[in-house]
Amino acid sequence: MSRSARPSPSPWPSRKDIEVPGRIAGTGPTARAETITGFERFAGWGLAVAVIVFYNTWTLAFLSPYTDPLAGYISELAADNQPAAWVFRGGDLISGMLMVLIACRTLSGSRVQVRDWRWVVAAGTALTGIGTIADVIWNMPCSPSFDDACRAAADSGALEPEFLAHTITSSVVTVAVCASMIAAAIPSRGPRRWVPVILTVLIVLSSAVSGAIEELMRSGQGYVQISQILIVSGWIGWLAVDVHRPLMIERVLSDAEALADGR
Repeated sequence: MSRSARPSPSPWPSRKDIEVPGRIAGTGPTARAETITGFERFAGWGLAVAVIVFYNTWTLAFLSPYTDPLAGYISELAADNQPAAWVFRGGDLISGMLMVLIACRTLSGSRVQVRDWRWVVAAGTALTGIGTIADVIWNMPCSPSFDDACRAAADSGALEPEFLAHTITSSVVTVAVCASMIAAAIPSRGPRRWVPVILTVLIVLSSAVSGAIEELMRSGQGYVQISQILIVSGWIGWLAVDVHRPLMIERVLSDAEALADGR
């Protein structure tokens, strides 16, 4: 009796054959993790701390001559008529450059595939940094929340180009960081995927609330904006530390297994 023919090997890779970005080729989940040097780990934490510190220069609001400087927009701290404007502009300039650097590390931490959502995460992060730098270039000409003459000029439309440019750059930052969060959530699995989604919702809500306060009360929007600043800097800082964790690992494995099973 002839022996039964051995089944031909599947053309689709099994879990153990998949070369996972961020790992050395090995046996799937038990593969040896990619070696991360002490310098790389230190650099990640250093970038995270730096971007959080420099993006949160609102903590130096006491340098403003106004009694309650956080009652207005945070951007008013860097307005042209502020004596310590260079401090807040400098913080935004440095943090913006750090964000672009972190975006580059997001792509270089491990090999990135064409389908990898990390491209979108990195692009959103880089655009967040570019928008932050643009905020410095097209800053507010004055502080409408505290300066009556500035408020009158803004209401009359005399300063409309300057305020419009700053509004656009700030909007770019908001949209870009939300895009990076959603892009990180899409390929994730389990409870982890909801973290960036919730953060995105909080950013959108804080923007809406600060806008409503501006229209109704014209005072207090800065305190709402602080929550948004903390979320943005915390998210970018997390990306700096978590750069070696491949965002697509669950998606790569689940897609390959589905193909192998013929689903």
